[in-house]
This record gives sequence, C-alpha cells and structure tokens, in this order.
Amino acid sequence: MKRKIKVFTAFLLAVVLAFGSQVASAFADTPNPNRFQITQGQQQTVILDPTKTSFHAEYSNESDQTQGIVKVEANFCDQTTIIDPNAFFQGETYDCGQTAEAIFKNIASPTISVLVSQ
Repeated sequence: MKRKIKVFTAFLLAVVLAFGSQVASAFADTPNPNRFQITQGQQQTVILDPTKTSFHAEYSNESDQTQGIVKVEANFCDQTTIIDPNAFFQGETYDCGQTAEAIFKNIASPTISVLVSQ
C-alpha cells in the first residue's frame, strides 16, 4: 500500500510539474499588451488599473507623409489624437477618471505604434 501511495505521489508530482512548465512557457511568450501596433481601421483594447484616473500613451507614426489619427475611448472619454508624420514617441495623457480599459482605434494612418502606461 505504501508503495502505491509513493508511485501515485510521484506520478502526481510529474503531472503538476509538466503542466506548470507549460503554463509558464505560455506566459513567457505572451507579448506586452500595453505595447502594440494598429493598422488603419484596426482597434486594440488595453486593460488599465481601475484605481488610477489617467493613463499616458506614446505614439509613433510609421508614415512619413500621412498624419495619424487615433480615437481613444475610455469610460466617459472619447478623444481624437492627431499624430504628426514620422512622429517618434509623441505623448498624450488622458484623464478619463477610473476606468478598467481603453480602446485605441487607428482612423487614418497605415501603421501606428502605441505604448500605454499609467
């Protein structure tokens, strides 16, 4: 009986370790959800800390000829930001009150890179 318990315990430990390493590798491969690119017509939802009342976005416009237009929706905010052509880390702070998420929509530029922080 003791041998069966030891074998079962060893088997259970092996299963837990194997599953844990799979879960850990999945998290290791997950990209940073607060840094992303959006192409024209695409949108991205970002999860925010609901205890904070504002968030900051840094924009980089991949186009050297077209102004970027990004619409940000969060809580009761509905704000449009214009990004200069070839802009590199053009910043904007949004004071939208306590909100759990923000939606970024690329309206007019081929590709915009976004970095969101709080």
